[in-house]
Amino acid sequence: QDRFNIVVFRDTPKSFRSELVPASPATLDEAVSFLDGLQSGGSTDVYGAVKPVLDQAPRQGVPGIVVMVTDGRPTEGNLEGRALINALSEENRLGNTVYTFGGGNTVNQYLMDLLAYRNRGQSYIAPRIEDVDDDLPVFFDRLRDALLVNLKADYAVVDDEAIFPRDLPDFYRNRVVTVYGEYQPATQGELVLRIQGSAGEENKELVLRADLRDAPKGTREIAEQWAFEKTYHLIGELTRRGDDPAILGEMQRLSSEFGVRT
Repeated sequence: QDRFNIVVFRDTPKSFRSELVPASPATLDEAVSFLDGLQSGGSTDVYGAVKPVLDQAPRQGVPGIVVMVTDGRPTEGNLEGRALINALSEENRLGNTVYTFGGGNTVNQYLMDLLAYRNRGQSYIAPRIEDVDDDLPVFFDRLRDALLVNLKADYAVVDDEAIFPRDLPDFYRNRVVTVYGEYQPATQGELVLRIQGSAGEENKELVLRADLRDAPKGTREIAEQWAFEKTYHLIGELTRRGDDPAILGEMQRLSSEFGVRT
């Protein structure tokens, strides 16, 4: 039941089809022929290629997965770096998730990490160009079985402002989602987490309860990882709002207190 399309970054982007098409065996064979016929050349307009894809709404209860395979270095168009991250993130209003993949040591990791983070996705950089052939299928395989999408979380007594990531990613089979927050067992009592989402045409709800008042004390590693996730969030805010002194000051505090390196 999947649908797909392929868009090649060019000065004028080249698409396999004008719209999403069913992933039938015949269409997949045609897609392979399309890729086999490509030749390297022209310039790279990332915004011009990705913006029309983000304008296509996912179906109800099905993730809209946009995978950008790129070095993150546009050579055409007016947008790059922070401006490109902001433009694509602000215009992604229909709920698509952006994943980024690249290879080698010339990749613009800042752009790829933050573009994925701001759009509920993940980035992966293969250490060597030679690793791409092996790593890319593994990366795609992580997105094979979506279980619950368009998630909303209610953390009850826990302060939402201290929870990271702020926007939950979709749930996939065999992928762990970890959320970090500040919780005070002595004063906040039972921890309750309520998650709502959709699976196809059905709406689902999960309610998780835990009484942590008598639980073993966590390690400092948990606090350090919370600080890292908060710093990641703050870097995302810097791309959105510019060099805000208050954000930079909080990042410096987290660096001093928890050893977070940026």
